[in-house]
Amino acid sequence: MTAVGIERALTTLRQKFRRVFFTPGDHDLQIHQTEHARYPDSMAKFIAIISLCDDLGVDICPAPIWDGLLVVPILSWYDVEYDVNDPFPDPNVQTDAECKWPMDADTQAGLGEGGAG
Repeated sequence: MTAVGIERALTTLRQKFRRVFFTPGDHDLQIHQTEHARYPDSMAKFIAIISLCDDLGVDICPAPIWDGLLVVPILSWYDVEYDVNDPFPDPNVQTDAECKWPMDADTQAGLGEGGAG
């Protein structure tokens, strides 16, 4: 989904419900043709979505909704290929062609993580 689509959906939901929770998934982080100039990679789009949620008052962190009841959004992505193959994915193999991850091919470290892998 485009960032504009996410914003429209979350804005509509916030108008109708007291609390809205959102967890971005891999489809939300795909860089569509209309977004290439705005987001250099999927992490930049992820940060923009988190900022949007903050601006709209949409919860992305665990929060209680009733006495003893919490909603716990989980931010993670999973691909069964990582269980079968090397746990460090080949940066030259694109498992999701529309996501663009800032990956250093030599160290397999995400560039947005301060060089830690």
